[in-house]
Amino acid sequence: MERILNPRLWIITTGILNLIFGAFLATGSSGSVEMFSDRVGGNIDDSMHSVTIALHEALGVVWALFGTLIIIAGIRNNKPADAARVAIVVSILIGILQAHHVYQISTEAIPINPEGYFDFGINVFLIIMMLVSSFTYNSKESG
Repeated sequence: MERILNPRLWIITTGILNLIFGAFLATGSSGSVEMFSDRVGGNIDDSMHSVTIALHEALGVVWALFGTLIIIAGIRNNKPADAARVAIVVSILIGILQAHHVYQISTEAIPINPEGYFDFGINVFLIIMMLVSSFTYNSKESG
């Protein structure tokens, strides 16, 4: 059980998955924007489509870099106490990112297919595991 509740494991796992999510966003933005345009009856030839695709590709690159930085933070923090603190910070940052996702879903700012909840669900699970592993580790240290 101690291996499963290792903060470093969850930091690195979170980084890897967010790197993958960013890569998918960067490479799949064109198709997503076209699908969205079809659903709302937009004109694909509109110049705003090019801007929207470019913005989503850029967001994907930033998200992938964010995932890479999380991986580096997990690798560099060899001491479990340091990893526990980093896991809490990463949880907060991922939580902010997912709060935006929840805002988009709740306000129906974009029509989201059921697979649009995929990265949200995974990140919520990762946030929970990072926090549980951090607090479990911290209570072992102080106890």
